[in-house]
Amino acid sequence: MISIFCKDNDINYIELYELVKSFYPLEEIQCINSVNELNNYSYLIKITLNGNIFCASAFPNGELKERKCIDISETKIYRDANTTKKITAKRALYALLNTLTHIDLPWGILTGIKPVKIPSYLLQLGINKESIEDILTNQYYISKPKAKMALDIAISQQSIINEIKANNYSLYIHIPFCTSRCSYCSFPSLPLDRHENIINDYTDKLIEEIKAVNDSMKGWESNTIYIGGGTPTSLPIELIEKILYNVKKLYPNIKELTVEAGRPDTIDYEKLSILYKYGVDRISINPQTMNDRTLKMISRNHSSDDIIRTYIEAKEVGIKTVNMDLIIGLPGENLEDVKATLEKINPLNPDNLTVHTLSYKKGSALKNNNEYYLTTSNMIENMQNECIKFATANSLVPYYLYRQKMMVGNLENIGFSREHNPCIYNISMMEEKETIIGCGMGATTKIYNKQNDSIKRIANPKDMNLYFERFYETISNKLDALK
Repeated sequence: MISIFCKDNDINYIELYELVKSFYPLEEIQCINSVNELNNYSYLIKITLNGNIFCASAFPNGELKERKCIDISETKIYRDANTTKKITAKRALYALLNTLTHIDLPWGILTGIKPVKIPSYLLQLGINKESIEDILTNQYYISKPKAKMALDIAISQQSIINEIKANNYSLYIHIPFCTSRCSYCSFPSLPLDRHENIINDYTDKLIEEIKAVNDSMKGWESNTIYIGGGTPTSLPIELIEKILYNVKKLYPNIKELTVEAGRPDTIDYEKLSILYKYGVDRISINPQTMNDRTLKMISRNHSSDDIIRTYIEAKEVGIKTVNMDLIIGLPGENLEDVKATLEKINPLNPDNLTVHTLSYKKGSALKNNNEYYLTTSNMIENMQNECIKFATANSLVPYYLYRQKMMVGNLENIGFSREHNPCIYNISMMEEKETIIGCGMGATTKIYNKQNDSIKRIANPKDMNLYFERFYETISNKLDALK
């Protein structure tokens, strides 16, 4: 067991824990408030502040093995004093762990999910590109390729973010049903076959919530709508049409309407035609992998041939933009499997491509099954590099990225798009520069305050019974917060 002790109350233990976990993913780690809490089996990592100097020290068996110290004055990140202090503590800790393990983390000291926010902030301050790259690599210890990608994405997003007005908002609509639960999934989704008795009632309540939001947003200007899940297209076609009819009636001039149609076993030509009829201009058709053996292992009820068929049908119907999701690091897959997947989707010429690095999420079947094979860090980097080469060769450029906890190789998820064809909602959602109203079970509302660049979060109940029971209370709380 590794124990972390920090004497400074201003330092967030969670970030220290996550940084240590990044170096030692299989170790049990605890944060302690006193060295008296140590037991004989603990390896102590101690962080202290002496004057302006943070020191991180390692004590195996109670004896000092290694110490790394950094003066706060050496941390030059253009942030307030408190943030600079926290970053200095993490820099000292990173230097210690890097020396002990000889591991260079691709994202350095960053443990948050939205690393592009840092170069975006620095760009807003008017700092030039070369100085930002220097800050990312030498202050946050981010690798040069990752620093360049984050900065390039931040630059590409500027024009979209600058167009967002203070009274803009986007709408997220949650459909929590799926035909089956994928082994890597931890989202609050419900098996459709066990909840068929409530899907009509849920659809009616969802539409009622959307109408209540629309009625209350006078003076606001709608921007984009994203219908996600779950798998929205798992619903019967008449309910899909009912939702889209009301959405289009309430929001006739929306800039972008996206529907997650990720699973080909939930899509046919008729459903795709309904999506097109009501102005859906972006959908996802997600292979995850084109390896049929892996698809079966991760509980995807479709084949690689189904992916090809559905993609062709979507383009024949007239859907403007089709995104394809891939997951690298799936159980048992190697670099050759990823290359084979890319080779099979290449003739489809996807408009957008999102490359996810497998995350062992709490609550997923994959996290709880010790028989699954953990892909090594070197292999996962090679897989990702192969996907990046594929995207580049197909004129797809990175336009957003985010990270999750327990990602294999400490990498990230990258969204690629054709030039001038990114998903605006994805950028707004990740960079948090626009109010997003969430409707449906488990949906989160994020109210953006442009004056102080802050976000207020209000979550709908994640339990279906509670969503019904607290329906009007939830709507009232959300709408009151917007006033």
